[in-house]
Amino acid sequence: MVRVRAIYSIGVQSIWSHPVTVTKAGPPSDIHLAARNDSTPNGHIFLSWNENSDELPIKSYKIYRWPIGNSPELFAVINMDSLYSIQTNFMDTDTTQPVYQCFRYKVIGENLVDLSTESNMDSSYFNRPPKILADQTVITPGEMKLFWERPTPNLSNNFGDVIRVFKEDQPIPVKIDTVFGKNSYSFYEPEKGSVYHFQVMEFPAVITAQMCKNQLVQTAWSQKATVPYLKYPPVQELTAQALPTAPPIDSAPEKGKIYLTWQRKTGQTHVTPITSVSLFRDGQLLAQLTPAVTSYTDSNLTVNHLYAYNVVTIDEFAQKSSSDTVKTKINPYWVFTPQIKSNHETYFKDTLRVRWGWLGADFKWSDDLFGADSAEVSVSIDPKFEHHTASTGWVKNDNHKVSLARPYFVTQNNNDVYLRVRAKDKWGHVSPWSNQYFGLDSAKATYDGVAPQKVAHIRIDSTIASKNVMDLVDVYLSWDATTDNISGMKGYYVRRSDSLVAVVPSSVEDRLHFVDKRVPVDNILDRYWQVFPFDVAGNVQTESDSAFIEIHLYAPLPKPSSFRSFHWDKLNTPFGTTEYWAEIADSNAYFDSKLAEMLHLVSQSGW
Repeated sequence: MVRVRAIYSIGVQSIWSHPVTVTKAGPPSDIHLAARNDSTPNGHIFLSWNENSDELPIKSYKIYRWPIGNSPELFAVINMDSLYSIQTNFMDTDTTQPVYQCFRYKVIGENLVDLSTESNMDSSYFNRPPKILADQTVITPGEMKLFWERPTPNLSNNFGDVIRVFKEDQPIPVKIDTVFGKNSYSFYEPEKGSVYHFQVMEFPAVITAQMCKNQLVQTAWSQKATVPYLKYPPVQELTAQALPTAPPIDSAPEKGKIYLTWQRKTGQTHVTPITSVSLFRDGQLLAQLTPAVTSYTDSNLTVNHLYAYNVVTIDEFAQKSSSDTVKTKINPYWVFTPQIKSNHETYFKDTLRVRWGWLGADFKWSDDLFGADSAEVSVSIDPKFEHHTASTGWVKNDNHKVSLARPYFVTQNNNDVYLRVRAKDKWGHVSPWSNQYFGLDSAKATYDGVAPQKVAHIRIDSTIASKNVMDLVDVYLSWDATTDNISGMKGYYVRRSDSLVAVVPSSVEDRLHFVDKRVPVDNILDRYWQVFPFDVAGNVQTESDSAFIEIHLYAPLPKPSSFRSFHWDKLNTPFGTTEYWAEIADSNAYFDSKLAEMLHLVSQSGW
């Protein structure tokens, strides 16, 4: 034990310090070293030893390594960064040493007072495994030929290899085989669509190196190489869609874009996961993409040039599957911008019905939608569409038409409406409006909410008995043509009492005519005829005068007097002289033929 006190020059002394116990130090405790092959397939040598049990910590370990037959050489020094964190292992990763070369190791531990202890000697060798070249595997019907590289440097030129073959995730090999002096192996009759895993281990066919620990040397097993048999990454279905560019003011665009998208083709089996995607344009690599990417926009392309694209999927085994080649070019004018068709309604009342279509490169209406999936129609009373604008929203292109209710801002005073249309593809790319592209324009319609003028002078000009039919007459009507100041006349609805009997088209004639055929004579004096004009926009005049028949139209009944002689009662009418027509025939059939004898009798009552 040790204690200390201080004595000052003036003769004063301090008290004694607390005693401290000091023990005479000896060398570190024994070190037990173990050297073995690394448990991972890297072929290194792993050293481990026991932790020092003394109270005095170790400050460093010195590791010596030497081939059998040589003297020990200092190989590495491990300095303890902390007295409380002691390292007791070391990995020899020297890849410059030959495989199968046996090395001896020892470790010397040194404590804080520079006393040391030397470990026992132990031996091991580098067992780096072969490297399987999975991407060079040759696959043919009924055979998978595997290749590998030998570990280098190597002490033996005479060697053999053991091959293990695993199927899918099975833990037990389906095949174990041995080859000598080769770096390839053929596995026969693999199962289509299965994934196989290969491992290779090498051993010297002739012992050319020392034995370590009385054991024969061999390499570690290689990393498993996974190779599918007739199982490839899925083929993609590629679509190329030309996209609109900013519309020029006075000419067609010179450059454009093509949107490419792809998805896995349906119905595919025995496929491997995709690790990368290669996109090609005209046979040249355009982009290298990750599997998550399924679309690409190719820009700055020349219009009217035919481009060819294909997409190639690649799996972890470097296997490739290519899509079909898709060719497309950019329409130099409107891509998929539609145009309002000329047969849309020029005039409308409450609902505006609009049609649209697509013009081809020949400026003719095309059946091709150029990729458009839906369309939107915009209406405005402003030719520039800067204010008072309404829209249909996006509608499907099923019929290329839509009905739009009259917007609130369209009135009789603001009745000119301008129309434009644009389209969108199924990926959401939107074309410019039709009025923004050179060569296209907006369309125009006019609101008409006023009905035509009331029809004047409706008359019944005559009534004639319906031919060969009893108790029915044909009524001959006429009326003066009327006018419409906005959309123009389209026709007339003719009604007999409460029933619509005809729609008569408008005419340039001042007087229009209609024959209401086969009208029953019963209650004919109670019947009346009206005419209601309607215009192009669909407005109908709701007022009409009425025309009536003012006399009963029953026919006199002929009575036989003798052979080929008849008489009848005269009709008493307020209209003066009445004429009679008579037909004589041998049978009813002859009334329909020219053989009937016809008589025109004036003011007579028989024949």
